Amino acid sequence: MRVQQERLRLDFLERQNQDQVAHYTALYDRNNETHRLRHDLHNFLLSAQTLIDLGEIEKLKEHIEKKREAIRPQKLTDTGNPLLDAVLSAKQHDSPEIDFQILLPQLNCKHIDPMDTAMLLAAALDNAVEGCTGCPEPYIQLRVEQKGYIVHFDIQNPTHNKPREQLGRLISTKPEPEKHGYGVLSMRRIAERYNGNLSWTVEDGVFTLRVLLQDIPPISSPKK
Repeated sequence: MRVQQERLRLDFLERQNQDQVAHYTALYDRNNETHRLRHDLHNFLLSAQTLIDLGEIEKLKEHIEKKREAIRPQKLTDTGNPLLDAVLSAKQHDSPEIDFQILLPQLNCKHIDPMDTAMLLAAALDNAVEGCTGCPEPYIQLRVEQKGYIVHFDIQNPTHNKPREQLGRLISTKPEPEKHGYGVLSMRRIAERYNGNLSWTVEDGVFTLRVLLQDIPPISSPKK
């Protein structure tokens, strides 16, 4: 009964993660539109400056300053993968106090579902953001590397306390921790689906999560 309850929780969590990624994708599409409008407005400002040189200086200067404020740069990650870009852009937007250091080349995977990769990163970054709580200089360092059919994910963040583990999941610091901490189980399920593994270490106040995936046909889940 307990195993069945855990499986149902994980299935529900994955559905939630899929909805979350879909939301991030919609947000990223809107950000892309903003980027296009910013480009158009930049060209408009160049033309407006020419008009300044021709005459209506004070009026056009005031107008230009308003436009510059409207196109103030926003964080927007662009790795070439819309799903990953959506997740990374949303996480940075939601946690502006954290220094995100991202090294994520464009992946070339034939068998790894981009949705699974996005869900894995969303869960990993959620854990990293929580781990940064209370740290004076919070940061999240994300490094992804692909060598042939092997894809490595390495996520680091500072932490005050060594995380505790129970039944294969991290114990959350959030209220009612028994209802949280399923992110690691979800990530491990994704890793196992692609013949990979998940591990973590804590050294000198730095939490490191490592995930390995193999870009080969995934293992089919046994029929129940």
